[in-house]
Amino acid sequence: MKRIITLFGGLLLTAVICLAQGKWEQASVTPYGTGGINSNRERIDNSYNAGKFNSEVKSTSKNDPYVYFRKGQFSVPARTYQPGASVPVSISLTVKRHSGKGTPKGNAGAVIVNGKAGQGTSVPNAVSISGKDAAKSGNVTLTVPTHSAAGNNFSIVYSCFDIKVVYLYRWVEDKPVVEQPVVVDEPVQTGEVESTDVIVLPDDTILPPADSTAAFEGFPEEVDSLTLLMEQGINPFEEEPEPEESPVEEPAEKAAKAADSEVFLSILGFDLTKKDTIVYGIIAGLGLLVLILLLVLLFRKNPAKKAAKEEARKAAAEAKAAAKAEAAEKAAAAKAERDAKLAEAKAAAAEKAAAAKAAQEAKRAELQAAQEAKRAELKAAQEAKAAELKAKREAALAAKAAATAAAAAKAEAPKPEEKPAEKPVGKKFCENCGAPLDPDAVFCENCGTKVQ
Repeated sequence: MKRIITLFGGLLLTAVICLAQGKWEQASVTPYGTGGINSNRERIDNSYNAGKFNSEVKSTSKNDPYVYFRKGQFSVPARTYQPGASVPVSISLTVKRHSGKGTPKGNAGAVIVNGKAGQGTSVPNAVSISGKDAAKSGNVTLTVPTHSAAGNNFSIVYSCFDIKVVYLYRWVEDKPVVEQPVVVDEPVQTGEVESTDVIVLPDDTILPPADSTAAFEGFPEEVDSLTLLMEQGINPFEEEPEPEESPVEEPAEKAAKAADSEVFLSILGFDLTKKDTIVYGIIAGLGLLVLILLLVLLFRKNPAKKAAKEEARKAAAEAKAAAKAEAAEKAAAAKAERDAKLAEAKAAAAEKAAAAKAAQEAKRAELQAAQEAKRAELKAAQEAKAAELKAKREAALAAKAAATAAAAAKAEAPKPEEKPAEKPVGKKFCENCGAPLDPDAVFCENCGTKVQ
């Protein structure tokens, strides 16, 4: 299979190379950035010559003057390139501080740009250096574009420090050499007839006898030539054989050959003559035939190959099913483990909640018991106090009865008339607990009941 693909790729590459019929030729070399004073008040002097970059940087500041040098070396591009060719570019940079405290630094790179490129072209940095005295090298490999991708020109751009150099290449067609038709100059007819010319007369021409001088009266200028021919034994009046075809091409043949050299077809910028069209048509036909054969070889039915493919498919399906079952088993085990952990976590949470609830219940019961005990204690105290007040009240009533009886006994005896004394204000008692109250009291001091 690899051999077939390699063969097919070689055929396609050969066809592309045959159809290219051209090359890239260097048209111009233009440097950009000769120097000047930048925003950092540095004076920069740049130069470029045949792959060599030179740059001198001087600080114009009075407080921080310095001078350093930068150099770059690039491999020079070739004058011509074929489409798709590789362009290895070697780069070496050096920087050196001459005086002051400045830090020399810089970078360099190369790139191919389709079309014209100038000062604004962005070039990736392949080598960067910085330091008092530093040196570094690097390499970049570029690929020359094809005519259809780049158009009629492309550029190789070198960038080093503050300088850019643009190598502009233009497409040059390799047109076939057209054979010019051979032009044979026809002899100019003059009044004299050369000795090698043969004069042909019509058949019905009546000539005088050979010994008569009248035979040459009509040809006064040709007597010498005819006499010379007759002396050489050549009869000028015999019929000449038909002349052979002249090597000079006829006008029709000239036109046909000129038509063969004219442009017959133009495709993608390629000018093709009729002959080129026929040749490329044959090449395209052969390529198509090879492609069809490759397709037949690739897609033809092979029972053994089909059976092997089926077995491989079945094995792959079984392996896939086994992998799927194993994955399902692993997923089930993982799920069971997750469920067990979740149940354990739930049980621990439930146990913790139950313990917290029991603790709350116990605390609530303890608080309730304490409240009941305090309430019972308060009730007992209230009952004791009420009994004590009741006893005091009974004692007061008994004392009051005794006082009443004594007053009655005394009333029986005559007494001098006396002014009745003001009755003392009687004491109040709480209707709830029986505790004695002040005359001006509004609430019971013992139980807090409002006095009527």
